[in-house]
Amino acid sequence: MVVIYVLKLFIFLLRTFTSNSATALPGLILERFFPRIVKRIFNQFNKVILITGTNGKTTTTHMICYLLQQNGIKTITNPSGSNLIRGIISAIVDRMDIFGRVDAQVGVFEMEEGSIRKIIKFISPDIIVVTNIFRDQLDAYGEIDKTYKYIKEAVEGSNDPILILNGDDFRVADLKHYTRNTIIEIQVDHQYISQIKLEKNPFVEKTSNNTLNEGRLEKFLIKNVKVGRDLSVTFDLCGDVTNFLDNRIKVPGLHNAINAALAILTVRETLSFPNMNLNLEDFNPVFGRGEIIELKDKKNGINKNFQILLAKNPAGMNLNLHLLTHCPLQDAAVLILLNDKIADGRDVSWIWDVDFRLLKRFDPSDIYISGMRRWDLAVRLKYEGFTVKAENIFDNIEKALVQIRASKIYVLPTYTAMLEFRHAISKFTQVKAMWRSNG
Repeated sequence: MVVIYVLKLFIFLLRTFTSNSATALPGLILERFFPRIVKRIFNQFNKVILITGTNGKTTTTHMICYLLQQNGIKTITNPSGSNLIRGIISAIVDRMDIFGRVDAQVGVFEMEEGSIRKIIKFISPDIIVVTNIFRDQLDAYGEIDKTYKYIKEAVEGSNDPILILNGDDFRVADLKHYTRNTIIEIQVDHQYISQIKLEKNPFVEKTSNNTLNEGRLEKFLIKNVKVGRDLSVTFDLCGDVTNFLDNRIKVPGLHNAINAALAILTVRETLSFPNMNLNLEDFNPVFGRGEIIELKDKKNGINKNFQILLAKNPAGMNLNLHLLTHCPLQDAAVLILLNDKIADGRDVSWIWDVDFRLLKRFDPSDIYISGMRRWDLAVRLKYEGFTVKAENIFDNIEKALVQIRASKIYVLPTYTAMLEFRHAISKFTQVKAMWRSNG
């Protein structure tokens, strides 16, 4: 196809001669001007899996791809986390040959919550995975019941997809009323659920004509969760009939145990052969989601270890702060980065819903802050009893990288701040480009 050839050349030129990673623009062109080609693109895959929700989409998507590849299945995904329709199309075009063919059996795509209902006009997914629905970007979504309705519309508009759901989230669990296919719910043992500040149980519409008599409902419980000194997590996934025991992941946090459980059960439903490999022990954290970057400069005596824990809303920040209470290191500092760009949400009032008291249990050697709304953050921390020293407030992330006085630094950034941090540290050490993936 001439259009595909031109777009692939366009991607090459953008990446070669500009800083643009071309993760959205090629797809926008196809979506807007060549919608019929978009449908043909999606029809190439044997199966399509969509992953959506407020938090955990990117990690869950990459885990699913990893497990499928471990079992010999060729996959394609949107590795950069560009999760609008244009981002998915761009990722596919990037992997195509000049004839418009993709060497992949399964498409595994992360979808932004507000856009998943729109992609249904191009594809009918075989499986939809929903991680959670939390407050996020209030200026974009408004109330979270609006987000729930977007996802519900996608489920209803699909051809009865299999649903893999976080059963502890009331809104997510309610989606089971809108498919006649298999439903799998995952819940966390009650002794751990207090770590996750779930949204209140809402008034949820019950207008579905589905009686669930035509499909099966299978429930699993995450038990025996343990966080290691290196923040790795072990857990058991127990069902009524099948158990997946002694799971270990390097990606830190209880929330990632949930993501791993969703991935394991998604791959189990996708593949039909016995003795499949569902081991995630060697899975490496995705960019910004537990990713570790070392900064070493022997000449200047710099030896620092940065671990990035994306925290873009109250739920994510609280989970990561709770995770840090497991940290045994004495010389560990915290760098919090707060931006208010469109991808972050312009409204940063959500920081007042964060339980920063957890920092007292972690007891960092020092607290550093930066980002466009660093002064708002300084005020919020002041109200919680933390006075951030003037020399620890940076208007430039590169300065922070050099001047922070600690060997281990936990970085808690909003989304665009995470991108800026990775860009800044890439000037000192090698950092993998987000759009590069084995998926």
